Amino acid sequence: MRMKTILNWLYENWMKGTPFLALYTFILIWLYVKDANYPLFLIWLQCSAYWLHEFEEYVCPADSSTSSIEVRLALPVTTNR
Repeated sequence: MRMKTILNWLYENWMKGTPFLALYTFILIWLYVKDANYPLFLIWLQCSAYWLHEFEEYVCPADSSTSSIEVRLALPVTTNR
């Protein structure tokens, strides 16, 4: 029962930890990948950028009336054949 409660909390709040994951992955990548292979470092650096993107996407979402995906989906479909 306790494990289910913890997993439910994690399912509901995982996005709040993404800034910490971004910092943690950036530090690890900086320490272990930067000196070994610089192009690979730039590729792996995208992991930190992805975690920040997830935070911005779920915790600080854009206004739904200006969201680009909703604007694109709301466009009428024309059939000019």
